[in-house]
Amino acid sequence: MARDFLDFSQRWTLVLLCAYGFSKEIRPSEPYLTQYLTGYKGLDEDDVYQKIYPVWPYSYFALLVPVFLLTDLLRYHAAKN
Repeated sequence: MARDFLDFSQRWTLVLLCAYGFSKEIRPSEPYLTQYLTGYKGLDEDDVYQKIYPVWPYSYFALLVPVFLLTDLLRYHAAKN
């Protein structure tokens, strides 16, 4: 009889991490965001490209801290060889 490779908590952690990674990479509104900001919100293209878009990398960086804390809370550990 084969033993389970991962127990329930490890599987749940893996599912959560995969779901987070998948939802982080899907961006269905991204191609239309510039058009929305310039058309409906009335911003200039220069404002959008110079003031709004440069904030995104910093917001992703700020999101890393809660993700690291969440992985610690779920007791995620890298696989050991």
